Amino acid sequence: MPLSAYPRAPKLQLDPRVPFVEAVTKVFEGRASIEDAANVLREAERRHGVYILAVGQCGVFDWMHVPRSGAPTITLQQAFGLLNNAEAFDAHFELNDTREGEWCERVFFPFLDDTWLFVDGGFFSTFCGILTSEPVAITHSYRSWGHTLADWANSRNIPRPSGARDAERLQWEYIDFYMTDYLEPLLEDGTRWLSTVCEVLSFNSKRLEAELSPRR
Repeated sequence: MPLSAYPRAPKLQLDPRVPFVEAVTKVFEGRASIEDAANVLREAERRHGVYILAVGQCGVFDWMHVPRSGAPTITLQQAFGLLNNAEAFDAHFELNDTREGEWCERVFFPFLDDTWLFVDGGFFSTFCGILTSEPVAITHSYRSWGHTLADWANSRNIPRPSGARDAERLQWEYIDFYMTDYLEPLLEDGTRWLSTVCEVLSFNSKRLEAELSPRR
């Protein structure tokens, strides 16, 4: 969905035209289930090849890892199978965070366009990691997640709320997304939004793990 500039307001009203925003809002208003919202998230994951895992599923890697030069092409399920095998993972992947900016512009920002995944770095870096169908494996620190969301929001002209403590600052910065106490006051229905999204991500990652785990 193409995004245009939004009016600046005391708190950010998440765009109800975005399917995931609509789905999460329906959950905390009692009009839909966590599974309904997780299904919308899964559609976005499949569309963009971006899969959000519980950090316990991410096992052996930190930061951004890409396939080594000459590594054979593997499936998403095969990549998932390497995440808790350090020797096999290191044989296939190498650390390469210099590609993160290019990858965000090409893959992750379009995924954020479809989800508006406004969650704080404290939650995401502690509980979530990302595996893509390329495959690329990524985890974040509080700060790096904040930088990623700030860069995306600024590139889409999403206005930083005028009700923020330092309201004269117009551009999003990593600190706005650093932890719940910083992000929650900037969002309309911030408390319900963040708690519901966390539940959706947890439900979705458990389902994804079941789908990707080897059949016994």
